[in-house]
Amino acid sequence: MAYLGDKIKKLGFGLMRLPKDGDKIDITQVKDMVDCFLEAGFTYFDTAWAYPGSEDAIRQAFVVSHDKLLVISQNKQPD
Repeated sequence: MAYLGDKIKKLGFGLMRLPKDGDKIDITQVKDMVDCFLEAGFTYFDTAWAYPGSEDAIRQAFVVSHDKLLVISQNKQPD
């Protein structure tokens, strides 16, 4: 993953399966997980349109706690 550069740690936070509270994603727990991941110095988050609710969950987790955010996105949505 050299394209990420030398300063980005190579461990990513996968958002394919997030904790749920009943049928909904548990945003409070996701926020705690995101905070822990960032505090450990990691910054790479992997989400996709195919992971139901993951993009909105990560948005909510960031909006609650983090006033500065750089997003690098790549769209691989199928035709």
